[in-house]
Amino acid sequence: MKGTLAFIALGLALSATAAPRNPAPAVLTHQDVIQGLGERFPNAQNVSKSQNFRVYRFVKDGVTYIQINRLDGSVLTAVAMAGPASFVLPVGELPASQVIVGSQTPATSATAAATCPCSAQVVYRGPEGTVIVVYGSNGQVIQVVVLPKTQAQ
Repeated sequence: MKGTLAFIALGLALSATAAPRNPAPAVLTHQDVIQGLGERFPNAQNVSKSQNFRVYRFVKDGVTYIQINRLDGSVLTAVAMAGPASFVLPVGELPASQVIVGSQTPATSATAAATCPCSAQVVYRGPEGTVIVVYGSNGQVIQVVVLPKTQAQ
């Protein structure tokens, strides 16, 4: 019995030392950073379809990043779009709960959530999809709706 326990303990000890160690966490380099993303006035072209908002488009490693700013430069939100997959980035003053990302949500039902006198404007339309900003009569942004292009579109 002692021999069996010693053999099991030795086997566990050897397997623990033979297992590969976790590599050190990756260190971000200058090449990993998307210059301008999250900035008030990035050194990028304003591609907005609206005179009420600024929109900046960044592309890195096949992913498109769309950033929506107010005219004063304050960042509302930014989203990453890669084919039908899209997600909200932790950037800007708009809570993620006010950014709707849908792969097949019709625009008519996406804006139906607003229950006030409001307007909706397409601020970006490109090969990745469409971004709509819904705002109240006082200019307060109610929500941002992101409609990525699907394979069928």
